[in-house]
Amino acid sequence: MKKTLITAIVISSLTPSVWATLYDQNITAIFGSGNPNTGWTTTDPGDPQLGLRAKNRDNASTANVNGVYSYAPGFAVSNPARALWNWEFSINSGSSGNLSVAFDYYVGIDTDSSAGISYSVVNALTFWNDNAYGNNSTLNGQGTVGTSAALAPLNNVAQQSQNLVFAGGNPNLDATYNYILYAVDKNAGEFGSRLAEVGITVVVGNGGASVPDAGSTITLLGLALTGLGFAARRARA
Repeated sequence: MKKTLITAIVISSLTPSVWATLYDQNITAIFGSGNPNTGWTTTDPGDPQLGLRAKNRDNASTANVNGVYSYAPGFAVSNPARALWNWEFSINSGSSGNLSVAFDYYVGIDTDSSAGISYSVVNALTFWNDNAYGNNSTLNGQGTVGTSAALAPLNNVAQQSQNLVFAGGNPNLDATYNYILYAVDKNAGEFGSRLAEVGITVVVGNGGASVPDAGSTITLLGLALTGLGFAARRARA
């Protein structure tokens, strides 16, 4: 299936976030096997609840300080073809209905390894064909992997785990990456009013430059568009 990726460039006009952010939250990881439930940075529980985190692939650590996750540069010992860390998202549409009903969900992926931010924005449910889907009672590692067309109407939870190399990133760089996840009304598009939003920062090595405030990852207002594509592959635990 052809995938469309939109590059979003940060514009300097920012206002304080209206969404409360919670740190070190537990959310059942329904993707893969052996993944911890810990260390999520989330919105307040509600409809929807959004979560992001980063995870050390070798020891499964999800330790963070106010949504900032820090790792050494380089590749994972467990898989030398992968960066040491993955970034991961969780979407729970809650009592508003299944994932297809009320909202659309977008992920902003920072492609700028410096302290600057350049987001590539994708639809979190349709961009990947291997999200894990389930509901509030789905156990760890027991999500069903498949497409949004088949599984979003049947479930209220979707999760994904991705690695830096899948987007062409260089794991050996000292770098800073930011990720955002947000919800808009159904069919409002990526520039629709944000009903919930969460953001994290991943610092690799010394960050490559001064590390931006973690709160800036959840206060993005201005977006400008160009076209860009990259191949997404399934992230494994």
